[in-house]
Amino acid sequence: MKGERAAARGPPLKLVSFDIDGTLTQVHGWQHIAEGLGKRTEYERTQGAFLRGERGEDEHLRALLALGEGERRSRVEGLLATTPRLTGIRSTVRSLHRAGLRVVLLTHNPTWVGRWYASRFGFDAWTGVEQPVVQGRLGPAPRFHLDKRITMGRMLCSFGIRPIEAAHVGDAGPDARVFPYLGTGVALNTNRRSVLRAADLFVCSQDLRDLLPFLSRAFKSRVPSWPSERGPPSDLQVEEKESYVRGKTVPA
Repeated sequence: MKGERAAARGPPLKLVSFDIDGTLTQVHGWQHIAEGLGKRTEYERTQGAFLRGERGEDEHLRALLALGEGERRSRVEGLLATTPRLTGIRSTVRSLHRAGLRVVLLTHNPTWVGRWYASRFGFDAWTGVEQPVVQGRLGPAPRFHLDKRITMGRMLCSFGIRPIEAAHVGDAGPDARVFPYLGTGVALNTNRRSVLRAADLFVCSQDLRDLLPFLSRAFKSRVPSWPSERGPPSDLQVEEKESYVRGKTVPA
């Protein structure tokens, strides 16, 4: 924990979002899928280019999705099911639900991945990009521009929740850019300095239930203005709200 921020907490939390790869999983999910498909070399190539700064986030994700292109979704979902994950995911979601919180996935994965996690562990909603499935096989991913801050804003708007009443748990740069604008940012199992600096709390554990004592009230009493040309989530138009109800996908 940074300093003694627990002593000056903000309002009760109403929503907690989780990243997937490297947060709920012990390894990057696409690394595990690539190994199962015999495409470890292709995965390492695109991952290396991304880490060296030769490839942006959008291009990197398109390259990851291309690893499954043409494969039967059932086969890829089978590999998804065997991905090493933290323990206690379902128990954590249930405990947060009992406390009256929404529990969602804030991820750049395809929507079929979010749907699988929601079905398996009980998440209320998920974000993601639309990867077409044609006759049971994964198709090419469309072009997209990803920004978890904007997507989180839409998610909060859909539930009528203020940013200060939300927490996000993640391990990478896109997660760190969300942390300052929410009541609580939790860096989980990461050694990335930029993520640790942006977070209000750092937890190192292979059991997600260890987060529960910290997810009742926001760590901040104030947050900066939401970084969107449309203003903070409370000012966003709500005509799209029906797209974000429980069990439906929130567009990236």
